[in-house]
Amino acid sequence: MVANEGVEERFAREQRRRAGSNGGVLRIVYMAAFLVDVGECLASPFGGTLPPFIPTDDQDMCIMLDPQTRFYHDLPKPEQDHWASELRRSPVSTQYTALTHAAYLCHPTSYIVTSEDQGLPQVIQRKMVQDMCDKYGITIPTTTLQASHSPFLSMPEELLDAVKRFIAADGRL
Repeated sequence: MVANEGVEERFAREQRRRAGSNGGVLRIVYMAAFLVDVGECLASPFGGTLPPFIPTDDQDMCIMLDPQTRFYHDLPKPEQDHWASELRRSPVSTQYTALTHAAYLCHPTSYIVTSEDQGLPQVIQRKMVQDMCDKYGITIPTTTLQASHSPFLSMPEELLDAVKRFIAADGRL
């Protein structure tokens, strides 16, 4: 959601170059991420409600149940516990705030599917990508990592290789 809202078309490398600026966005790579349409929210892929493993407390804060299994099951148990202890509650409003800008419509976009993900199941990841491709007639190349929700922890080299392949397919850095 953050990338969608924040990466406006004006940040594209070519647009920045034409404006006399350096840098810019070449490609957005979503990884085990929500790819929803404008007007939809994080709860939308789950049918508009939060899944049972994300209950809310009496202060309207979301709690992730069993994050060791949901996000980190392919890490050693001490690392699972460490990373789970780093998680914080988040306001339920963040789950229901509608997207207002779809960056994937104005930048080249790729998606890394995490096939062992227990927090955002592979079937939902693939459906979100396919739905946006079908609706907008766009192509979003995908690759799959046999990982939990957090391949940046469990397989950082494989993740880096996947991103490099997407960049190499563009023929530029």
